Amino acid sequence: MKLRSFVQLATCALLTAAASLASAQDFPNKPIELLVAFPAGGGSDALARGIADSASKQLPQPMIVVNKPGAAGTIGFAEGANAKPDGYKVTMVSPELLITPYLGIGKVTYQDFKPVGRINEDPCTVAVQVNSPFRTIEAFISHVKANPTKVNVANSGAGSINHVCAAALEDKAGLKINHIPYLGSGPMINALLGDQVDAAVISPAEVNSFVKAGKMRLLAVMSKARAKGFEDVPTFRERNIDLVMSTWRGLVVPKATPDAIVARLSDVLVKVNADPAYQSILERQNLGRILENREQFAAFLKEGDEQYKRIVPMLQMSK
Repeated sequence: MKLRSFVQLATCALLTAAASLASAQDFPNKPIELLVAFPAGGGSDALARGIADSASKQLPQPMIVVNKPGAAGTIGFAEGANAKPDGYKVTMVSPELLITPYLGIGKVTYQDFKPVGRINEDPCTVAVQVNSPFRTIEAFISHVKANPTKVNVANSGAGSINHVCAAALEDKAGLKINHIPYLGSGPMINALLGDQVDAAVISPAEVNSFVKAGKMRLLAVMSKARAKGFEDVPTFRERNIDLVMSTWRGLVVPKATPDAIVARLSDVLVKVNADPAYQSILERQNLGRILENREQFAAFLKEGDEQYKRIVPMLQMSK
């Protein structure tokens, strides 16, 4: 009886493995959705469209960007985690995947996914309108200290990485900021340009075109070295504030997705990263280009989760 059960289990396992392999060899036989948990107009959307354009050249089927914004990305993350695990819905994730569980926003964690690869990293920065009275980070900090809770600083949503970066600045510089959340980077950029807020915490790449057009100014970047393309902008460390924080993006699929399909998607990501057209898009927008494979990205997510588990409660962020 035991032998029969063992044979049945072994046969079932072999059939499942064979079905997964056959599915991977046939993959993809229909369009792939690239789910972005933030609105059009931000860095995640721009990066996703660059990936989709390049991947569509590498695959027999197109990759299509679908935006599902809301609740600091958790609406899109939940849809991605609960998708059918067949590789046809890939989700672009960002630090919000690790931050929001420790704020009680959403229920999805990084453990609900299998990593495909990490493809981007950019520092946070403080941006102001070009006609703002703040010409240096020292002037901005001095004004905020003299006017606690009265300086309006935009972020891309409660629990977003920009919110965390702004809260970290409060903590490091002893400030009290009035945090103004928006539904993604696009709306917060519009708010800054429209004089609705005094400053915004964002990535340099997301405001690159506005800086070049003379509409915005960056006061300092939260990186160890000056950001590429913004060499005239000092780091916070140069101004004696030990603050290094960044945003990043990577691709994931539901955790039950067969490994063979994840490997196929990872291979496509390698080809995308080597595509000169894709590289040109990131170069024009000053988006940081990196490439971590699925094992490296898995380790990065685990380490990042431990970091945010420690620092988010310390920042006493208000939603």
